[in-house]
Amino acid sequence: MQIPDNIRPAVEIVVKHHFWMLAAVVPLIVLPLTLLAAGDLSQKIKAKQGAIDSKLASVRNVQGVAEHPNERWVEVLARDTVNVKRETFAVWKRFHDSQAPIRVWPAELLGDDFVERASKLQPGGRLPRPLLERYQEAVKNIVHTLPKRMGADDLMPSTTGEEAVARPASPAAAPRPASRSIVQWPEGDQRRIYDSFDWQKPPTTVQVQLAQEEIWMYGILCDIVKAMNARATAAFDAVIPLVEELSVGYPAAEDKPGGAGENRVMRVSVPAAGAAPDGGGQPGAGPLSRPGHPRFAGGGGNTPKGSTGDGPASADDVFRNWIYVDYGGRPLMAAEQMASLANRMIHFMPFRLRVVIDQRRLDDLLVSLAGSPIPIDVRQVRINAGGSGPRTSGGGGGPGGPGETGRPHDVSVEIRGSIAVAGQPDRKAVLGDLPDDQAPSQDPAATVESEPAGTAPAPSAEEAPVAPEAN
Repeated sequence: MQIPDNIRPAVEIVVKHHFWMLAAVVPLIVLPLTLLAAGDLSQKIKAKQGAIDSKLASVRNVQGVAEHPNERWVEVLARDTVNVKRETFAVWKRFHDSQAPIRVWPAELLGDDFVERASKLQPGGRLPRPLLERYQEAVKNIVHTLPKRMGADDLMPSTTGEEAVARPASPAAAPRPASRSIVQWPEGDQRRIYDSFDWQKPPTTVQVQLAQEEIWMYGILCDIVKAMNARATAAFDAVIPLVEELSVGYPAAEDKPGGAGENRVMRVSVPAAGAAPDGGGQPGAGPLSRPGHPRFAGGGGNTPKGSTGDGPASADDVFRNWIYVDYGGRPLMAAEQMASLANRMIHFMPFRLRVVIDQRRLDDLLVSLAGSPIPIDVRQVRINAGGSGPRTSGGGGGPGGPGETGRPHDVSVEIRGSIAVAGQPDRKAVLGDLPDDQAPSQDPAATVESEPAGTAPAPSAEEAPVAPEAN
């Protein structure tokens, strides 16, 4: 490359002294960059070191615990599990015992030996066939006590084959004597209940337990109706002069809980994506498929085809279908009822009560249901649900014609809900093979906080879980 003559002397000087020039310029550039990089690296080192120190401090804090929980994790977890199981069974048993005054087997109709065996019957146990045959005959007399408990005339068929109350053979015959009872309960509804207990074959133990449970629930509702009329002197001043329908269990279970038919109240809802078509029994859900039931297929049946007497448990499953519902009112099949421990602990038995009532006392009826000695959950209250409006006499126009009584404040009311019945405590289902003599363990949290390592404090009277009685 040709270098112009006018700058050639300068180039020669640079070439001759370039080393010394670079030795002076390079440090001026490199040194500031080095200092900046070193400062940034130092900050990053300090940040990482602080994080490491924080983690080490957490580890030291854990190491400083007198009794490290992880060292006894399996032991503490097993002990806590036992405590929860024992407490669960104790609560179940207390709930069941609290309903003992309601679960009364009538000794005068069944005999003391039957009552003793039935009262002590454990889950899966069976009654001897002679006792089952005795219940088959006695249950019809037990059902006959319901009208009296309500304060109504007994219009059920006689257990001897004759009618309990003389009835005219035809409309042209002499009219039946006027009833002097406080409340009227139609013959058709009484007969419907009676027929469901008029069995052609001896029942199984499970059928006896289910049937008696229904009778207890019928009795509770009858007692509530009678209590509402406690101050009445005759039908004209009764709070409830007419019980149009009383149903519990299978007849009261709804194919479409919360809404069925044009006169039912329905809640419009949009099901979530992937939700079951029946909506889990919630209002607005699609109808369920009602299974058959031998006791309610026209009356008189109580034994599935192919089974007699106290047969296998599978033969009893058909009797459990739709007898109970879940908390939302959805009827349960036998498999659902038996598979869930919660459903076995509490039986929600549906009921339907349709009455003519003085509307000024409707609140009192609802309070009586809420204050029952056994939990009653009222889910629906429908007034004059038959579709008719008030009549000229001022009465409501529901089914049964309350307006015809001439009482201006009468209305027809339909109440639906469920009754919470305590299931028979099943120790094995909750505690498994846990021995009876194993004492409940102390709360592990109290052990860690208040006791030095390696000690096992004795539980106090207030802290120790309640030990259930041995079955």
